[in-house]
Order: sequence, then C-alpha cells, then structure tokens
Amino acid sequence: MTSCPATYPAASRANATLAVIMIVAFTAMLDRYLIGLLLEPIRHDMALSDTEISLLQGAAFAILFAVSGIPFGRLVDRWNRRNILLAGLVLWSALTIACGLAPGYPELFAARLGVGLGEACLAPAAASLLIDTFRPERHGRALALYTTAAVLGGGGSFILGAQALRLANHLHAEGIVDFLEPWRLTFLIVGFPGLLAGLGLLFVREPARKGVGAATPASLGDLFRFLRRNMRVLGLMVAANCFCAVTGTGVTAWMAAFFERTWRIPPTTSGLWIGLCLIGSVLIGGPLSGMVADRSRLARATGGKLNVVALGCFLTVPFAALFPEARSLPLAIVLYVLFGTAFNFMTCTFPAALQDLLPGNLRGQVFAIHMMIVALVGYAGGATAIALVTEHVFGDPLLLRHSLALVGCVTMALGGILLLMARSSYQAALAGAYDPS
Repeated sequence: MTSCPATYPAASRANATLAVIMIVAFTAMLDRYLIGLLLEPIRHDMALSDTEISLLQGAAFAILFAVSGIPFGRLVDRWNRRNILLAGLVLWSALTIACGLAPGYPELFAARLGVGLGEACLAPAAASLLIDTFRPERHGRALALYTTAAVLGGGGSFILGAQALRLANHLHAEGIVDFLEPWRLTFLIVGFPGLLAGLGLLFVREPARKGVGAATPASLGDLFRFLRRNMRVLGLMVAANCFCAVTGTGVTAWMAAFFERTWRIPPTTSGLWIGLCLIGSVLIGGPLSGMVADRSRLARATGGKLNVVALGCFLTVPFAALFPEARSLPLAIVLYVLFGTAFNFMTCTFPAALQDLLPGNLRGQVFAIHMMIVALVGYAGGATAIALVTEHVFGDPLLLRHSLALVGCVTMALGGILLLMARSSYQAALAGAYDPS
C-alpha cells in the first residue's frame, strides 16, 4: 500500500506555530501551578489541613482535566485544533481569575475544577498540531521545546507569581485594594494576561492531518483495536508516566511550603529561587533530551526514544533523595537544579516517544486517554501522596522534607523499571506505526 508524500508547512510558519503554542503552554502552567506558591497563605486564611490544601492542587484540578480528556481527544481528531485550543485558553484563564474571587473552600475547589477542564484540551491539541506541522525527523525537538515551554511556565508561575504577590501585598498594605487578601489579588493579576495569549492563536493555521489513516476519522472500533493490539507497551508507558507524575506534580506543589517550613523563607522570596531552578533545569534538560531522542531514533537502537525517558527516571532518583535532606540551603538549591535537569530527560521526551506510536487519526484520542490516567493517578495523587506521608508517616508538617525524598525516590525508580520492561514491545509497536498495511 502506498500513499502520497506528506506536505508540511514552510519552516518559518512551522516555527511560528511552535512559538505560539509554547506561549500558550507557558500561560497554562502559569495558571496551573500558581496555587503552589500561595499554598501557605491560603492554608492559614481558610484554616485548612495539608491534605485539604493538597486536594486543591491535585484532585480539584485533575478530576475534570481527566474526565474531559477523552471527549477533547475525539474533538482534536475531528475538529479544528486551533479553535479548540483557543476555547480552552479562554476558559482556564477566566477560571484562574475566579479562584481569586472564591469566597470559601468549596468555591475555590470548583474554580480549580474549571481550570482543569480548560487545560484538558492543551496536550492533545498541541501535540497533534505539532506532529502535523513538523516533519518526522523534527518531532523530537518540536515536542521537547513545547514541553520545555510548559515546564518554563511552571517555573514562571513561581517567579511571576512571587512578583505578583509582592505587588498584591503592597496594594493591600497601602489600602488601594484592601477588600481582597493578597493571595486572592495575585490570582487576578496573573489570570488576566493569559487571555492575551489567545491573540497569537488567531494567526495559527490548521495543518493537514498526516500519518496512517489521517485522512479518515477513526471509529471507536478502530480505537479499541489499536489499544488492544498495543496494550502491553501502552500500559507500561502510561503506568511509568503515572509514577513520574506523582514526583513531578508533588514536588512542585510543595516546594514553596518546603522552603518556608525547612528554611523559613517566605513565598515572595522562595518563588524567585524555585522559578529560576525550574527554568535553569528545563533549559538544560529539555533541549538536550530532544536532541538525544532524535539521534536515538535515527540509530534504531532497541527502545529508541524510550531509552532517553528511562535514563531520565534513573538519573532523577539520587537527586530526589538528596535535595530535600541537604544540610545547607545553597546545597539544597544546587541539588534541586540537578533533580530538575534529570527529571526533564523523562518529561520532555515522553510525548514524542508516545506520539511516534500513534496513527494520525488516533493521536488525540490515545493521548487523551493517557492524560486521563496520568491525571487521575499522578496529578491528583502527587500532592496528596506527599501530604498523607507527612501527616500519617512522619506526623509533623515540619518533616515535609522527608516525605519529598521518600515519595520521589520510590516513584521515579518504579517508573524507570516499567520503561525498561517496555523496550522490546515499544520497538515492535514502533515498526508497526509506520506500516499502513
């Protein structure tokens, strides 16, 4: 069976599309992780326990994020992906603003549900757009840069959030905006600019769908047959990413509290340090992982891009154990940067490794199923797992550092082991992904 050669946009337009999607991803992570910086002010203002505040960071965001992922995935495979992304952007930005206006815990929980609903379209729509915009040999770099932008948004949420909180503290102290607590005003300051990012999406063109079966919308039967045929490799990869997501989301969610409880550093100061550490680690680990992933694919080594993902898991383990237990603040910061750099070998390469397995007309749906499972386990469970270990194993909020180390080591090691188990199945499935017959 033969097919016509795929036509891709010019390099300049492809790069412009990538730049816009990177900005959108940045704003999404800015809104998603801002609550981590404001954790202690919210906890004290609303008199919440560690577990209750962890649910705002994890489960409240992840429930609709997970449940709506599959419907969004089907829309991505059938409708205009640019427009879906634009609608999601407007929704998650508006609900971030609503977080600052929530009168109590139930309303704040509901607003976080809405942020998760809006962001559910981001990963499947962005990944599908980029796969059809760039040639296969550029997939690794494009998706690594997209993921890099998302992680930069996580770092930016701490840096920009700290500056926004500092401004909010000033406006509140001067009586200019004294009817809102500073943490509430911070949500408003950060949420409004996100709406401006939507203007860039208006200039993005919808690319032609490419890959096996791309021209024909897939039925549910096609989806189930593909999942059944590749159950082993997909199951192992998704399970591994769930474990890694517990570490990634959990550590990020509790970093501001870690600095305040362990080193007595307020969020207006720690936000800058955390953000710079996150940005520095992703600027090193993200692009490097993309280049290594593309080379490993060309070399046709068994496991291909999956080898890079597994490497990132195992490199992360020692740093996950060391940085929370460091005896000095400078050492803790250095080890945290090394932790983030190693972690990004996994998180920045995984999307490309998964997308390479998927037919063109199933990318959005399969990726959405993957994101649903990762959200329910990793995003919802990461912050809460650390909170539960802190409360029920160590029994003292000031021992948060032990929980970070324990949860990080165990989950990253398990993720790496599962990826090694998937290598042979991944290689077999990868060969089938490029065979239309």
